[in-house]
Amino acid sequence: MIFFLLALLALSLYKCKIRPIGYFDDYISPAKTTSQKGIFIVIIMLSHVRSYITLTASPLDSSYTAVFSFIGQAMVSLFFFYSGYGIYESVKKRPGYFDGFIENRVFRIFMNFGMSVILYWVISETVLGKHIGIDVLVRAFLGFKSIGNSSWFIFTMLLVYVFAFLSFRFLRFHNLAAIGGIVALTLGFALCIELNNYEALWYDTAFCFALGFIYSYFRDPIERVIGKNHVAYLVALILTVGGYILTTILYRESRDLVLGSVKNLIFPLAVCVFSMRHSVHNPVLEWLGRHSFSIFLVHRIPMIILSHYGVLADNCYLFAALVILITLPLSYGFTRLCDATDRLIREGKTAISFFSESRPDESEKSAIGNVIRIA
Repeated sequence: MIFFLLALLALSLYKCKIRPIGYFDDYISPAKTTSQKGIFIVIIMLSHVRSYITLTASPLDSSYTAVFSFIGQAMVSLFFFYSGYGIYESVKKRPGYFDGFIENRVFRIFMNFGMSVILYWVISETVLGKHIGIDVLVRAFLGFKSIGNSSWFIFTMLLVYVFAFLSFRFLRFHNLAAIGGIVALTLGFALCIELNNYEALWYDTAFCFALGFIYSYFRDPIERVIGKNHVAYLVALILTVGGYILTTILYRESRDLVLGSVKNLIFPLAVCVFSMRHSVHNPVLEWLGRHSFSIFLVHRIPMIILSHYGVLADNCYLFAALVILITLPLSYGFTRLCDATDRLIREGKTAISFFSESRPDESEKSAIGNVIRIA
């Protein structure tokens, strides 16, 4: 199975560029971060495949397992980090960014997630022959319960989005204080998870969302210090990469919850520093990154169906390859379905607004304008 990771490495090196002096100005641009998301969504898929196959004790399979054991939850850290970073970059450009944020960002994600839950419910009822009660289904829609899908990530992502909205609503004129509010609310969420004996995976990468805000806030001085200074860059690279390796080793020995969160925080910083002088970007990775959300939502469907029917049960290589070959067009179709649904909802709201008997006052017009610009 290690050959899949080697193939991903080869794909990542395709059109890779290195800048020995200075740094790429676009190292954290939407195009570059999208390609990085493409890498890690494949890693997430390959990680989840392990639950449906039987690996041998051969060096090839044991090395495959060792890689995922070393990466751990950090494989989703970048998604939280870049979400926080992207939101604050938008806030800096548009102070009214959070007007309509719940409707245009949170609700859309929740709706698309709900559509994927329906798919898993239909598969469970028809293909697997497993009846799902209404109470379980409701919790699945809220992200509290998995019915075969990956739910905790969506629940936590939506929650930290709400944390950001509340923080910037109440502290809109004090951005640094608002970022502190996100940190405080995330810490409160982590404490609630621990007190209720949920798994640490519900929160141990959530702090990376706030870290994305912090990085965006201090981005200019960070780049001035390490961007063009070769010694400072090497020190930053050694501290972040070495820090991740050290904290990972210590965490695997102790299973300390604080260490687990710290290593996940260090990981996106290491990727950022590495990306300053190493450009990993190509059309294939960018396509995967653009569809990473849909891939995440639907990639377990072929795993569940193939496993249920025992297809290639004795050949993990062909099983994993078939999962990838099915997931990619499935995720593309799901993306188109979500986009079409979004358009229908927007058009429906426009029609309702047009035929409304009451006319909006000036403040309402301003709010509507902000919503349109965000959409």
